[in-house]
Amino acid sequence: MKLKTIGFGLALILALAATASAADLRATGRELAGKIGGAVIRVNVVIKMTAQMEQRQEREIAHEVNGTVIGEDGLTLVPLSDIDPASMLRQMRDIKLETTVKDIKLLMADGKEIPATVVSRDADLDVAFLRPVTKPATKFTFVNLADSAQPQLLEQVVVVARLGKIANRRISVMTGEIQAIVEKPRTFYVPSSELATGGEGVPIYNADGKVIGIVLTRMLAGRGDEDPMVIIMPASDLDEIARQVPEKAAEEPAAVKPAPAPTATPAPKTAQ
Repeated sequence: MKLKTIGFGLALILALAATASAADLRATGRELAGKIGGAVIRVNVVIKMTAQMEQRQEREIAHEVNGTVIGEDGLTLVPLSDIDPASMLRQMRDIKLETTVKDIKLLMADGKEIPATVVSRDADLDVAFLRPVTKPATKFTFVNLADSAQPQLLEQVVVVARLGKIANRRISVMTGEIQAIVEKPRTFYVPSSELATGGEGVPIYNADGKVIGIVLTRMLAGRGDEDPMVIIMPASDLDEIARQVPEKAAEEPAAVKPAPAPTATPAPKTAQ
């Protein structure tokens, strides 16, 4: 009888601890929504897609994607496949498809629309970095990727996202867990399906309020038999990459003008 009582007591303690942990995570989520919610934004993108088939076909598309501001100067991370769909398709199969970004605006939480430009992209990691066209006068709210943590298997975490126009772009928070930790060839974490509902390009935090990473997409190069997979790229890795992002996009080399044709030199006059 005494053993049963002890066992029941331990089960009750564990249940209470789990309840407290869940409550702490929800409290952290609410705190993060107010603290860094302004750094989780929507980005309006206008792209032109050109397909080389029997006939050249062009189509212009305008849509909104997720983005996370990761620098006080407005440096913003977005999934590359969201602004350049051809980058992912080209990795999966050999197709003649090109994407040109025509216009990008950062849609801030206060309603401001800030023109931006693509300054760096990495097709292997499916990330692109944007900067405001004009240097901002005030500092942006941003997610500090340097203040990060590594999760454990089945650790409860929280995603901070932002909904689309139909929900008036309100901040969204969801709890979930880390289902797997993949270490090779590059470390990434596999989120539970609840976390994936926030979409790609948004941050994941632990119960202590430290960022774990950004939700992105991973795919197999070539004609793989697996669909792209939603993953969490570690914040520490992304921070290292972000530190190398240039201030502005590299300019295309100026067209080389042909040298002027040499003028004929008149023959010297001979004495009469």
